[in-house]
Amino acid sequence: MKIAEVRVSGCRCETVRLEPIPRGIVGAVVAVEYTDPAWDSLRKTVVFRGAATKDVLDAGNEIVIPAEVVSKAGGSLYMGVYGVDAENHVAIPTIWTELGVIQGAATPSGDASTAPSLPVWAQIQAMVGDLGTLDTEAKSNLVAAINEALTKGGEIAPAEVQRIVEDYLKANPPGTVSDGKDGITPTIGKNGNWYLGSTDTGKPSRGADGTPGATGAPGKDGAPGADGKDGITPTIGKNGNWYLGSTDTGKPSRGAGGTPGAAGASGKDGSPGADGKDGITPVIGENGNWYLGSSDTGKPSRGADGAVPDIQIGTVTTLPAGSDATASMGGTAENPLLNLGIPRGADGQGGGSGGTDISLGLTSATVGQTIKVKAVDTDGKPTAWEAAESGEKWEKIAEIIIPDDAEESNALTINKDLNGQPFSLLKARLCGKFPKYTGGSTIPNVMFAMLNGRANGNPSPAVYTSLWPKVETARLVGAVYEVDVSGAQVIESVLRSAGGGWGENMGMYGSSSSTYVKYFTDSLWAKPITSIGGTGMLIYPGCKFVLYGVRA
Repeated sequence: MKIAEVRVSGCRCETVRLEPIPRGIVGAVVAVEYTDPAWDSLRKTVVFRGAATKDVLDAGNEIVIPAEVVSKAGGSLYMGVYGVDAENHVAIPTIWTELGVIQGAATPSGDASTAPSLPVWAQIQAMVGDLGTLDTEAKSNLVAAINEALTKGGEIAPAEVQRIVEDYLKANPPGTVSDGKDGITPTIGKNGNWYLGSTDTGKPSRGADGTPGATGAPGKDGAPGADGKDGITPTIGKNGNWYLGSTDTGKPSRGAGGTPGAAGASGKDGSPGADGKDGITPVIGENGNWYLGSSDTGKPSRGADGAVPDIQIGTVTTLPAGSDATASMGGTAENPLLNLGIPRGADGQGGGSGGTDISLGLTSATVGQTIKVKAVDTDGKPTAWEAAESGEKWEKIAEIIIPDDAEESNALTINKDLNGQPFSLLKARLCGKFPKYTGGSTIPNVMFAMLNGRANGNPSPAVYTSLWPKVETARLVGAVYEVDVSGAQVIESVLRSAGGGWGENMGMYGSSSSTYVKYFTDSLWAKPITSIGGTGMLIYPGCKFVLYGVRA
């Protein structure tokens, strides 16, 4: 019975679960497909980890699960693969992938035990198949038989070597003779000759090139080497430098922006480090201060309200007819006054002197309302005025809900409004929610914010990896990302779920346990805002993203 299909690419395994795993099942298989060419030249070994850990040589597209690893219910069954290169080094180890939980199942009332799976050496011996009889004089050990064949000189066909090996194993099957002393294993020296210990036999390991023969069948994979020790995973400290454990390397994790260099070749993935302990999430107390656990930091979560300028009309002076109108500012920064000088109108024919018109061409206004210049002449002098709108106009810019039949993706880019047109914003508020994850993909530990097409480098979003929360299988999570470029700085703030997650209402964002952070940047690199989202994410059916904003 096939319980799962696994696709191997690089050091990742993507698993599609087909059947539940009953305890004690015998003969269950996993279909394995290698989609990355980097695995083509490697000898592959599949490792199952459950009630026990067992290695199984990868000799085909379907791998039989050893009975020992599913002998106990309640635990999870994991699978991984490692590839060994021509120098017998482990070149690529994959990250463990979970095949499922071993379920309790019906068993016979008598002895339900099964024969243990063969160790790797026995698997190799079983792959040799039926053996014939050796034709060499030396039959005491395999090394002696091979050395006798090598001393014949010239090119030795692969079929000849295989026949000699089969003859020897037929004459000396495992377990029929007592163990003798270990012989000297022949090795190939740097000069290409066979060596016995440190003695050069003078015999080349390869004969002279002959006429190319027909392509032979692929050879069997060799036994894997032992796993190497885990290395120290570098982390980014509060000062922005790379840390090895608790040691500050002094090297910044983000370099200054320079001229982009040519793309380098991808390096091999390092072994994953252990998860760090959860830190204390700051919360806002009833008094408005930040709390760490039950400790009041004394720091208010919001700054004091700043003064909002209230422009009022000051003096209005009537100027002689034909003179230029004047305008000047007085008062204070909090209460500025606009002083105006309005020319008297020219006398009309047959009429008296013109009256003073201080309406500025406005047809309607309210007391205390701000006015602004609507038009100027070629010299820059105002020729028309209008009443300014008060406040700012927020609107829904875009909304994305991932449908049930959509495939998973790892990037979010919102650059069109509800009418399918590009937008330019002075303020943006992106609200996102991620329902409980039930898929089989690996959940990323960190996800990156994206603003105006930039996720890293200099400049890039200050929130970096502090925006999107890690997707969870037990609860709904979410975040609200606000960006303000209407002033002299880029201001970024993030409200995101923590602890108990957020409520199931997909139209509400936030909870009393949410965290809130805010960043300021001394530049306006993101003005206006033309795209927003994230990279390195896990986006799946049911996810929801709504963008609100104030247009430029």
